[in-house]
This record gives sequence, structure tokens and C-alpha cells, in this order.
Amino acid sequence: MATQNGQIRNYDVESGTLNWSQDLDFSIFASPVLSETEVFIASYQGIIFKFDLFSGNRLNTIKLKSAIIVTPAFDGDILYVGQADGTFLALNNKLTKPLWSVKRTILFRTISFKRRTYCRDSCEIFIQD
Repeated sequence: MATQNGQIRNYDVESGTLNWSQDLDFSIFASPVLSETEVFIASYQGIIFKFDLFSGNRLNTIKLKSAIIVTPAFDGDILYVGQADGTFLALNNKLTKPLWSVKRTILFRTISFKRRTYCRDSCEIFIQD
């Protein structure tokens, strides 16, 4: 769970017990993105954080050029991110640097399903195989 004021919480789904928490000094409007072992948190300030899902340890961060207000999508290998300035980019799961980027209009929705990523902006739908 992530809150707008930067609180990250991981709860046990059966007991409701708090497993770990992190307090970031950044606003978060996008939902957390989960892999089998990691959680990605995208901040309004354009920073993406990668945490270990089980321990809460911060594994990496990357600072992008623009705000992130929509939830990124993760296909198991690549994190797809739409930024408020209209940039749509792909990052490897280590968050070292963008693999590629394109400039579009502001992105509204990005999802991954069965290793295909769908991205809708104000006029087009992109499908990445």
C-alpha cells in the first residue's frame, strides 16, 4: 500500500499484521507495481523506487525528468512508465537507465497482461510485444 504523503506499507494478507514500512518524502499518486519479489513505487516527483517485497529494503532508485501520475506497468522484465510531460519509456527491472522512450501526449493508462503492454494516451493505443 502507498499513500499520497509517501508512506509505503506491506501487510500480511491473512493476519493484517504490518510486515514492513517505509516513509518517503515524496508524493505518490500511482499504485505500487509488484513482481514476484519486488515492489516498484513511482513518485509524483519523477523518482521510481524499487524495494524488496519481503524485507522492505530499498534496492534501487532512478530519477526521471517529469512527474509520474499514472501507475506504471511491469511485464516481468521491463517497467513501462508514462510521465506527465508525455514521455513514455521503458526501464529494465534494475532501474539503471531507460531502454527507450517516445514523446506522446499525456498518458492516461498503462497495463501489462500476459507479457503484452498496452498504453493508451489521448488518441492512440500502443501494444508492445
